[in-house]
Amino acid sequence: DSMTIPVRVIEPFAGFTISDTLICETGNNITLDDTSVLIGGTTATTLWKFGNGETRVDTAQFNYSYPTSGNYDLRLISSTPEGCKDSVSRLVIIKPSPKPGFTINQNIQCFNENEFLFTDTSKINSGIIDTVIWHYGNASIKQDQWLDTNNYSYSSHGVYQVKLYTSTLAGCSDSIIKQVEVLASPNANFIIDKDEQCFRENFFTFNAASTSIPEGNNSGFSWDYGDTSTANGITSSKRYNYPDSFLVSFRVVSDRGCPDTIKKLVKVNPTPTLQYQVNNPNQCFNENNFAFAGLANVSRGSISQTFWDLGDGNIKNGLNISHQFQEFGPYSIKFYAVSDAGCADTLFNSVNVRPSPTNEISVNDSQQCFGPHLFQFDAFKSKIADGSIIAYNWDFDDDSALLSGPGPFQKSFAIKRPHLIRLVTA
Repeated sequence: DSMTIPVRVIEPFAGFTISDTLICETGNNITLDDTSVLIGGTTATTLWKFGNGETRVDTAQFNYSYPTSGNYDLRLISSTPEGCKDSVSRLVIIKPSPKPGFTINQNIQCFNENEFLFTDTSKINSGIIDTVIWHYGNASIKQDQWLDTNNYSYSSHGVYQVKLYTSTLAGCSDSIIKQVEVLASPNANFIIDKDEQCFRENFFTFNAASTSIPEGNNSGFSWDYGDTSTANGITSSKRYNYPDSFLVSFRVVSDRGCPDTIKKLVKVNPTPTLQYQVNNPNQCFNENNFAFAGLANVSRGSISQTFWDLGDGNIKNGLNISHQFQEFGPYSIKFYAVSDAGCADTLFNSVNVRPSPTNEISVNDSQQCFGPHLFQFDAFKSKIADGSIIAYNWDFDDDSALLSGPGPFQKSFAIKRPHLIRLVTA
């Protein structure tokens, strides 16, 4: 007798294709395709083991990305319901990629003082970052060392995309981009009507209308006059209370909060201080001789010129002078001094030249015989141009007592000789 029993041999043959087995961590995305073959069976299950604890059941083509770098045993297991199995594995190496990063001290800055500090904070799981290149967003680049800090100042306002590129010797790279903004700053400027003035009449005007900004608007204007006083506005004026040099500061702020400051020096030169003396401010015309002594000082610098205006058309240079007036009357005296900075002062005073009397002696007969004789004198014709004569003093050139008054006087002389009659009036 005999019996025939059919048998079926079921044998799975596992297989797969992989797009790459050596790939950088960043952007890794491998394509896997199951190429397993089943002999003698109808169904088989495909189990993927990625070597990192993750699994997947799939027979179709798919893509897989490893989350971290490392060496992985990628295994495909093909099995049937009958318990038949086959597996195949490949070594997949995910090379570590740099993880770029950087910090910025302040990502929005004003143009006038912009200085960006970029600090490299890039990391890598293992190995080192070999290449670090900064792209500042304006065609400027800089190659640097890993984890260094560098500073950069932009030459114009605007928005810039800063990129940090990093790579390893194994050829793995990555980059990161951050945005910075350079705000337009004002260009402060002002003009001064006259930057050097004399103290007595000093009055400075300041005008900042020429201040500009390439983008946006200016919204705040302030002044510091250098003597603790301040003011606001695009124009201003100032009178200083004492002579000195002052550093005037003008500050402008844009509508985005960006400031600019400009400083200019002004000088307030001291005015000379004057004094003078005169020997006698009231003198009689006949003997007038006025002596003027001047004194001129200046707190800074020196006196370059002094002169006198004597009120009669005469001007004389110097500190100490003398002068005789040719007519009687009051005269306004002006003493001038000028400093080496051109600052002048004048001291006013006056003198008076009093008119002198014009004496005239009348005599009945100026020549008489020594015998009985009698001279008669008077001063009735004496006169003065202004005022009146109040004193008459007669000297008859003998031993007789002096007489006063205008006369008339009768006089006989005891000695035969010429006599010089003198009349003094006041």
